[in-house]
Amino acid sequence: MTIDAAYIVSQEDYIGTLESGKFADLIVLSDSPLDVHADELKDLEVYLTMIGGKIEFVKDGSGLEELLPPPPSSLLLPALVVMVVIPIAALVVFIVVRKNRP
Repeated sequence: MTIDAAYIVSQEDYIGTLESGKFADLIVLSDSPLDVHADELKDLEVYLTMIGGKIEFVKDGSGLEELLPPPPSSLLLPALVVMVVIPIAALVVFIVVRKNRP
Protein backbone atom coordinates (compact mmCIF):
# COMPACT_ATOMS: atom_id res chain seq x y z
CA MET A 1 0.00 0.00 0.00
CA THR A 2 1.41 3.40 -0.91
CA ILE A 3 1.29 6.53 1.24
CA ASP A 4 -1.84 7.87 -0.49
CA ALA A 5 -3.78 4.67 0.13
CA ALA A 6 -2.46 4.51 3.69
CA TYR A 7 -3.61 8.09 4.24
CA ILE A 8 -7.12 7.29 3.01
CA VAL A 9 -7.46 4.56 5.66
CA SER A 10 -5.70 6.67 8.36
CA GLN A 11 -2.73 4.30 8.57
CA GLU A 12 0.02 6.60 7.26
CA ASP A 13 1.85 6.45 10.61
CA TYR A 14 2.23 2.68 10.26
CA ILE A 15 2.35 1.82 6.53
CA GLY A 16 2.66 3.39 3.10
CA THR A 17 6.38 4.27 3.01
CA LEU A 18 9.60 2.48 3.83
CA GLU A 19 10.68 4.15 7.07
CA SER A 20 12.10 3.02 10.36
CA GLY A 21 9.31 2.02 12.72
CA LYS A 22 6.75 1.30 10.00
CA PHE A 23 5.45 -2.10 8.99
CA ALA A 24 6.58 -3.38 5.61
CA ASP A 25 5.70 -6.28 3.33
CA LEU A 26 8.28 -6.50 0.59
CA ILE A 27 10.52 -8.79 -1.42
CA VAL A 28 14.00 -8.33 -2.84
CA LEU A 29 14.42 -10.01 -6.22
CA SER A 30 17.49 -11.04 -8.21
CA ASP A 31 16.62 -8.50 -10.92
CA SER A 32 14.09 -5.76 -11.57
CA PRO A 33 10.82 -7.13 -12.94
CA LEU A 34 10.64 -3.95 -15.05
CA ASP A 35 13.95 -4.73 -16.77
CA VAL A 36 13.42 -8.36 -17.79
CA HIS A 37 11.33 -9.76 -20.61
CA ALA A 38 7.91 -11.09 -19.56
CA ASP A 39 9.01 -14.65 -20.36
CA GLU A 40 11.88 -14.31 -17.85
CA LEU A 41 9.78 -13.15 -14.88
CA LYS A 42 9.38 -16.75 -13.73
CA ASP A 43 13.17 -17.04 -13.47
CA LEU A 44 13.58 -14.20 -10.97
CA GLU A 45 14.82 -15.41 -7.61
CA VAL A 46 13.50 -14.14 -4.29
CA TYR A 47 16.45 -13.06 -2.15
CA LEU A 48 14.54 -11.66 0.82
CA THR A 49 10.96 -11.63 2.10
CA MET A 50 9.78 -9.19 4.78
CA ILE A 51 6.30 -9.42 6.31
CA GLY A 52 5.01 -6.85 8.76
CA GLY A 53 8.47 -5.33 9.00
CA LYS A 54 10.01 -8.65 10.09
CA ILE A 55 12.43 -10.52 7.85
CA GLU A 56 10.95 -13.97 7.29
CA PHE A 57 13.25 -15.36 4.59
CA VAL A 58 16.75 -14.74 3.23
CA LYS A 59 18.13 -16.92 0.45
CA ASP A 60 21.50 -18.50 1.22
CA GLY A 61 24.23 -16.95 -0.90
CA SER A 62 22.24 -13.78 -1.58
CA GLY A 63 24.63 -11.63 0.44
CA LEU A 64 21.76 -10.57 2.69
CA GLU A 65 22.23 -13.24 5.38
CA GLU A 66 23.62 -10.70 7.86
CA LEU A 67 20.17 -9.10 8.01
CA LEU A 68 18.73 -12.16 9.73
CA PRO A 69 18.34 -12.06 13.52
CA PRO A 70 20.57 -14.40 15.52
CA PRO A 71 19.31 -17.97 15.88
CA PRO A 72 17.19 -18.65 18.98
CA SER A 73 19.91 -20.82 20.57
CA SER A 74 22.13 -17.76 20.99
CA LEU A 75 19.37 -16.18 23.08
CA LEU A 76 19.10 -19.15 25.44
CA LEU A 77 21.86 -18.15 27.88
CA PRO A 78 20.64 -14.54 28.38
CA ALA A 79 17.11 -15.88 28.89
CA LEU A 80 18.32 -18.35 31.52
CA VAL A 81 20.19 -15.59 33.34
CA VAL A 82 17.09 -13.41 33.47
CA MET A 83 14.64 -16.19 34.32
CA VAL A 84 16.72 -18.31 36.72
CA VAL A 85 19.96 -16.79 38.01
CA ILE A 86 18.68 -13.31 38.88
CA PRO A 87 15.64 -14.52 40.88
CA ILE A 88 17.80 -17.03 42.79
CA ALA A 89 20.37 -14.34 43.56
CA ALA A 90 17.61 -12.03 44.80
CA LEU A 91 16.25 -14.81 47.04
CA VAL A 92 19.70 -15.49 48.51
CA VAL A 93 20.19 -11.79 49.27
CA PHE A 94 16.75 -11.68 50.93
CA ILE A 95 17.56 -14.71 53.12
CA VAL A 96 20.99 -13.37 54.13
CA VAL A 97 19.57 -9.95 55.03
CA ARG A 98 16.73 -11.50 56.96
CA LYS A 99 19.07 -13.81 58.97
CA ASN A 100 21.32 -10.90 59.91
CA ARG A 101 18.51 -8.85 61.39
CA PRO A 102 18.56 -8.60 65.19
